[in-house]
Amino acid sequence: MVMELQIELFNVHTTMLRGDYINEWAITLISNVALMNGMAGMDWYESKSVLYHLRDFSKDRPMIMAYSEGSRKFFRPISMPTTQAAQKWLRYFSYPQKYPHVYQSCVRFNMMKLRSLAPALPNAALKPPPLRSKEEQVIYHNYTNAFQKWKAEVWNETLDDEGFCVGRDLVWDVDDVYEDSDALIASCQIAEHLKNKYGVEKVEIDYSGSKGFHVVVAWEEAKKVLNMTEKDLTPLQTCAKRTWGLVKKVFREATGEEFREADLSPMRRQGIRRCPFSVHPKTHRVCYPLESRHVLKNGKVDFNPKRFHYKVCQFPKTPLNYVIPNALEWTSEYLKAADVFKKENPQTKLFSM
Repeated sequence: MVMELQIELFNVHTTMLRGDYINEWAITLISNVALMNGMAGMDWYESKSVLYHLRDFSKDRPMIMAYSEGSRKFFRPISMPTTQAAQKWLRYFSYPQKYPHVYQSCVRFNMMKLRSLAPALPNAALKPPPLRSKEEQVIYHNYTNAFQKWKAEVWNETLDDEGFCVGRDLVWDVDDVYEDSDALIASCQIAEHLKNKYGVEKVEIDYSGSKGFHVVVAWEEAKKVLNMTEKDLTPLQTCAKRTWGLVKKVFREATGEEFREADLSPMRRQGIRRCPFSVHPKTHRVCYPLESRHVLKNGKVDFNPKRFHYKVCQFPKTPLNYVIPNALEWTSEYLKAADVFKKENPQTKLFSM
C-alpha cells in the first residue's frame, strides 16, 4: 500500500511540475509526504516550493547570483517573475553541475518606479560558449550589452530617486569567530537585546548554510530601531552609514564583543545576504530560517548543521502556507538551555560546524 501511494504521489508530482500556476498547498503536501516515505531524491532546486520562494523574494528586491568558484561574475539585479525564470538563471550559473551563490538584497524597492525592466536572459545564454552558433553568440553579446546599458542608465540612475527605495532590513552577519561566545548564542543575545531595549517584536534568525547565522529585522520593525522613516532611506549611501553604527552598537551591547567590519556587507549601500532556502555551494547546506524545532529538543540544545544538507533538509512550505518564523519564540529558552549545557559540559562545544 505504501509503495502504491509513493508511485501515485510521484505521478501527480511530475504532472504538477509542468506549470507555474498550480495549487501550492498540494505541492507542499506531496513534498512532505514524499520526504516521510523516503523519496527525498529530488534535487533542492527542482522543488516548486523552493522556486516559489525565490520568485517571491525577487518581487521587491534584487536577487544577485555568482558562480560557485572561479570567475567572480555577478549579475545584479536579477528578476525572477516566474519559477521558470528562476530555473533559467540557475542554469545560467552552471546548475545542476554546480550550485551557484544566490543572494538577496537587504534593500527593498518599488520596482514600478523603474522606467523599463531589465532585458530578459536569452536561451542562447544557457549554452556554453563553445556550443553556441554564430547567431547565438551575437544574441548573447547583444544581451550583455543591453543589460549593462540598462543597469547604468536605468537601475543606477533610479537608485536614489525618492520613493524607489521602500525599506532596508537590519542584518547582523554573525560568524563563529568570537572567542567567548559561539555564533548562535551571540545571535540569540542580539535578538533578546532588540526585544528588551528597542521593543522589537519579530526577529528572523537564519542558519547561513556555513559557519554562521543571520539575524534579520525587517524594515517595519527596523525603522523603530533606527528611528527613521521612508524619507530617510535615500540617498542609499547616507542611509547605509547610519545603519552601520547602529548594527555595531547593538552587537556590542548584546554580546560584549566588537563587531567585525568584514561582517558589515549586508549593510552596505546595496547590501546583500545569502538568500533563504538557497544552497551554499561549499557545504551544500541550505540557508534556512530557524524554528524552535531546529535548535531545541525536550528543553535541551539540539542544533546540528548537518541536518541542513540539501539531501536531507525538508523542503519549505510554499509562500502561500509559510510565514518566516519569529526567533523570539525560542531565543530566551535556547540561551537558558545553552547555559545549562555549558555548566554541565565546560570543555565541550555546543555543536560543530
